[in-house]
Amino acid sequence: MSIHWVLSEDETISFLEHLFSNKGAFSGITIEDILKHLEQKELWDCSRWKTYPLSDSYLEANIAAFFNEILDNLPTDLFLCKRRWTGKGANKPLSGFSGAIQKPDLMLCEGSTIKKCKVLEEHQFDLRTDVYVISELKNRYSTDNMRASFIKLAGKVIFQLENQDGQYAMPGLQILGNHIILTLFNQGGSVSTHPLHIHQCPEVFLCVLLGITFGDTVVLGFDTTISPVEEGKKKVQIIRDGKECFVLVNQLLFISGLLHGQGMTMWSGVVTQADFPELEEGQKVVIKDSFVDPLQ
Repeated sequence: MSIHWVLSEDETISFLEHLFSNKGAFSGITIEDILKHLEQKELWDCSRWKTYPLSDSYLEANIAAFFNEILDNLPTDLFLCKRRWTGKGANKPLSGFSGAIQKPDLMLCEGSTIKKCKVLEEHQFDLRTDVYVISELKNRYSTDNMRASFIKLAGKVIFQLENQDGQYAMPGLQILGNHIILTLFNQGGSVSTHPLHIHQCPEVFLCVLLGITFGDTVVLGFDTTISPVEEGKKKVQIIRDGKECFVLVNQLLFISGLLHGQGMTMWSGVVTQADFPELEEGQKVVIKDSFVDPLQ
């Protein structure tokens, strides 16, 4: 049984400070300075975001355009990121699943992937490799909409974690009218921020948007001991008592759809380098995920 926490307003601020501090998102500038910069760019007018969508029509595309407009108007000498938001997944099922149709309302992807999907009509977003963050949208804030969008979001995150064997956690967004909620899912359950009013709490909204858009791989929930190598293969680093071992993965043997427990993922592979006395180069092994959360 998964555990879900909903934070208070004060707890939300502490949570965001812990999650995004020193994670590469705000180096050398404060959120207040960023807001002033966006005010000079005429995106913020001291009471509301000028280009925030007011109509329910084309909501996914308009929210994505609003997010990307903020990204395009940040101080370019401090913010360099190729990730972009898109609503394309809301209309076309994502690949990567067997027998399941996944249509996230909003996705954070690499800009090059979005461009490829625009040029090549047959190319689909692949939730296993292309998507960092997903979001569910509702046109207004209410308790019923909050509950319904969370259930949809949680279901899609479970599929994501089941199909990305290098990801132990995933942030997700609920956008409900003028409110936004950030939820971090991992193998212990999930924790959600207090609903944040985008216009009344612009600094906190920017913290959430920029924190996950520019966040490093740890914030986005990827296992830093797993790294891609040539031809789509993966290399796993194992550290024990200060010694290292590297395994080239050749097959995914098992991955659990549940959000609990260690050993959720199992691979077979070949040792490429080892300081452990019981292992030697070229030896075939089976390894398990140990789930150590670096955010704790």
